[in-house]
Amino acid sequence: MPTINQPEEMETAAQGRIRLAVVQPRVRPQAPEELRVEEAVGYIGQAGEQGADVVLFPEGYPGPLRITSDYDATARISTASRENGVAACWSRVERCEDDTWRKVAYLTGSDGEQILRYERAHPATGDVHPTLSGTHLTPGDGFGFAQVCGVKVGILICSELWLPEVARTLALRGAELILAPAGGGFHRVSDNWMLISRARAIENQCYLGMTQHLFGDESGAALIAGPEQVLEQLDRPGMMVADL
Repeated sequence: MPTINQPEEMETAAQGRIRLAVVQPRVRPQAPEELRVEEAVGYIGQAGEQGADVVLFPEGYPGPLRITSDYDATARISTASRENGVAACWSRVERCEDDTWRKVAYLTGSDGEQILRYERAHPATGDVHPTLSGTHLTPGDGFGFAQVCGVKVGILICSELWLPEVARTLALRGAELILAPAGGGFHRVSDNWMLISRARAIENQCYLGMTQHLFGDESGAALIAGPEQVLEQLDRPGMMVADL
C-alpha cells in the first residue's frame, strides 16, 4: 500500500476557509515551453490581486511538460508565491534520483517554501503520451496530502481522478479540498471529466478543483465543485476564483 506524503511543514493562515484560484491556459504549440513560466508568474500575481490563498495549474504546467524541454521553474514560482502571498500547485515531468521519469506535482507555500512534492502514483497504463510527457512514466510511491491555510488538501494528477480509491484515500485522511491538475485534450469526453470531478466531490463530501491545458480549439472542462453544487466553471482560457 503506498504511503501518504504528509509533510510536517504546514501553512497557517485563515481558519478553515480558503479562496481557490484555478487556471486553464491555452497551449501555443510552436512557442517554447519555458515561456509558460512567465505566464504562470503572471497568473500568480492575478490570483494575489483577487485575494486567493491557493492557485491551481494543470498537469505539467508551467513544466517542463515533455522530456524534450529542460528548465526549472522552481525559483520563479517560489518568488512569485512569496511576493503575492499565494500558495501554488504546479507540476512537471521530472527525471528522478533513480534515473526514471515521473510526473511530479509541487505545492509551494505563500512564503515561497515547498510544502509538498507528490510523484504521481498511478500513471496512465502504457501511456507514452507525445504531448504530455514523451516517455514512459514510472509510478511514485505515495499519495499527496498537506495543509494550507488551515485546510487539509489532497493532490491527485489527471486520470487518478477516475480511480475512486485515490480520492477516497485522501478523504479518509481528512482532505477537505482535492486539487486535480489534468493534462487536457479531452474533446469528446470533456463532459465526463466534469461529471467525474463532481462525483468525487459528492461522494467524498469535499471540494474539488480540476483544470487542464487547452489544445487547439477544444472547450475547457475546468471547474470548482463542492458536494452540493458547482461553484465555478470555465470553458475558455483564463482563471476563475471561488470561496470554499
